[in-house]
Amino acid sequence: MLFDGLRDHGIIGFARTFSHLFGIRPPLISALPVPFYVVFGREFDPRFLIGAGFVILISIYLFRIAESFWSPKEGLLAVAILQTMPLVYGLSRQFVVEYGLATLVVMWIYYFHVQPVSGVWPIARLGLLLGLGLLMKVSFPLYIAAPAAVQAVLAIRRRVDWRDRAATIARFGCILLVGGLTAGIWYVPNWQTVTAFAHSAYNGTVAADYGSAHVFAARVLLDYFVVVTSGTLSTWYSCLLVLASAAWLLLPKRPGCSRIGRGWLLAMWAAVPLVVLASSPNKEIRYLAPLLPVAALWLSRTVIAFCPPRRLVAASALLLAVPVFAYACSSFPFGRGIPGFAVGRFQVWSPHLAWFAVAPGDAGAWQQSEIIDTICHGPDPPREGDRLLVLLSHQYLNIENLGYMALRAGCRLQMIGVAGDITTPDQLQRWMDQVRPKYVLLVPRVPEPELAPPFANPMKNEAERLITSDSDFQQIYRASLGATGAECLLYRREPVILARDTLAWAVDGSVPGSRDVGFGSRFLLHGVLLTPRDQGLQMELFWESLAEQPLRYFVFVHLIDQSGKILAQADYEQVPGARASPRMAQAGQIWRDTVPLSGDKLRGATGIAFGIWEPPQTFLPPDRGDRDWDNRRLILSVPRDLRRPASAVSAHYEGRLEYAGCDGISGWAWDALVPDVQVRIRILNDGKLLMTLIADRARPDLKAAGKGNGAHAFVSELPATLKDGRPHTIAAKTSDSDFELPNSPQHLTCK
Repeated sequence: MLFDGLRDHGIIGFARTFSHLFGIRPPLISALPVPFYVVFGREFDPRFLIGAGFVILISIYLFRIAESFWSPKEGLLAVAILQTMPLVYGLSRQFVVEYGLATLVVMWIYYFHVQPVSGVWPIARLGLLLGLGLLMKVSFPLYIAAPAAVQAVLAIRRRVDWRDRAATIARFGCILLVGGLTAGIWYVPNWQTVTAFAHSAYNGTVAADYGSAHVFAARVLLDYFVVVTSGTLSTWYSCLLVLASAAWLLLPKRPGCSRIGRGWLLAMWAAVPLVVLASSPNKEIRYLAPLLPVAALWLSRTVIAFCPPRRLVAASALLLAVPVFAYACSSFPFGRGIPGFAVGRFQVWSPHLAWFAVAPGDAGAWQQSEIIDTICHGPDPPREGDRLLVLLSHQYLNIENLGYMALRAGCRLQMIGVAGDITTPDQLQRWMDQVRPKYVLLVPRVPEPELAPPFANPMKNEAERLITSDSDFQQIYRASLGATGAECLLYRREPVILARDTLAWAVDGSVPGSRDVGFGSRFLLHGVLLTPRDQGLQMELFWESLAEQPLRYFVFVHLIDQSGKILAQADYEQVPGARASPRMAQAGQIWRDTVPLSGDKLRGATGIAFGIWEPPQTFLPPDRGDRDWDNRRLILSVPRDLRRPASAVSAHYEGRLEYAGCDGISGWAWDALVPDVQVRIRILNDGKLLMTLIADRARPDLKAAGKGNGAHAFVSELPATLKDGRPHTIAAKTSDSDFELPNSPQHLTCK
């Protein structure tokens, strides 16, 4: 996304994308691949090069710290120890923010505590590091604040003259100013969402989902420190740290090594963040990565301080023998017979080695890349709004992974799964008619329990039956799933062209006033069927193209009362993404559009008014029937037995639920009767109230469209409780009525 912003709109586009990316997490880690994309192209995967750069930087600056404090020997040994700790080793092989965060922390410690903080460039450099650290992760100050505060106080107190003290305070103030300006490019436009997310991560929904409510329980703390010793340091290095502490207390030191030197810095660097992290609900061990250089420095200093020079090489080799052997065993076949390096119940090496130290293989990836290549690089690549329905959820072959690969391929393809509340064949059929996926991926035989989809097997079988028996879907890909004994099949929906006999049957049952209505010289409406479905209506419109032309129009559908006031909308594009990528229709081509109208939308409605429109001002007027809006809308009556009693609504609402996905919910709404008053929106999850939002965000496009003052948009992050791997249905309604925003509901499945 950042590279596309730079490529399409230059530096301004990159800055705009950067300042609004994510909304809850600083995006520096995502900006780092951009230079590689510029040089090598969009298909290049730069993650491991970025990881290698972090490895080099943290090694250089850790060596410089140890060299400045003691000698180059401590520096070399500290680097070797750090890079063989399980957490650091593993994070270097994953594109995760904590490794870059640890690198910036080590660089800050070097420039702030080792180099003199004076002069324009050193101050600017520290300010830039502070800003980059904040853009890497909001917790960056946690790791540097305590030692920096001590250093600053000591520096100020050493100044006797008040002018020197003022100059020292000014230098530290300039560092904060430069850091704040650097980080402000993202934090200023996102301060509300990042504050809410940070609060939730420490004491809210995120903390409840990923942490423990019993923060200070003895068992919780004990389990945390057990994981710290085994999963971050390894049992081996943890034992050596205990022995190092005993050595400093009991054993005689070599001449000149009577104290560790800069011990207060190492203590403050590690102790304060460790206490904060241990007392937080979310005790994720990755957060400890910036503290591990302290352990490496302490161990290396201990070895040099207590080991005679002639035995130094042998002692260092012995210290590193276990981790080197462990990683060799994780990389070569001979290590498979030594799982976990356990001696009885004693774990010699980290039990997290399998996750942290083993690079993800392709054995289980199956045909992900081939599936996306078939869809995205075929003769008819997807347009904006095309959907891929995935009828299984597996560790590798799932919506998230396929979505990532489609994004990497520059493919405008939306991934969807079957909603969890669908339990009958009729509901499934209606849902399929509503979402109309262009592609479907299914696995007819399920050989393993972990391949089971997140909805009931009868529905999976029913979905497969619908796809394979529907003549609109043609199989375009077939492959075996490795050694599982199953096959994956990929289907594509071909254009919905109706036969003339099917059209004649549909026209015979059409609503009066809808037959053979011409819209401009472009389209002929043969008829409209209204069929009762699930306490609502299914509206089917049968169209014919009167010329060869691009399908780039919108069909606006209004549910109206007797006065003509709009109670609800069900607008749709002739083709999803038609404005960006219109498709050509041949003269005489006939197709059917299906529009579901829920009971809530029909409440109080006596008629359905619709027409064809090309923004911003082009309407195709119908040439016959009951019309209004200067012949722009064709009006059909809702059958009396399907009308819903009107609710007491004294408002004229308009809006749209524009997006409901794993990274957030957004849309807009306003009341035309009180155009400058913000509307409250209820967000429903599976029919239950999830949250209430106020549509009060400014949007220039809404103001330009005449929607009051334009401050009628709403945006919210998706609550972490919905990222449970299960399908959810998100709907948006006004808080004081049953008016549901157009394009609502939407379905999502997030992890």
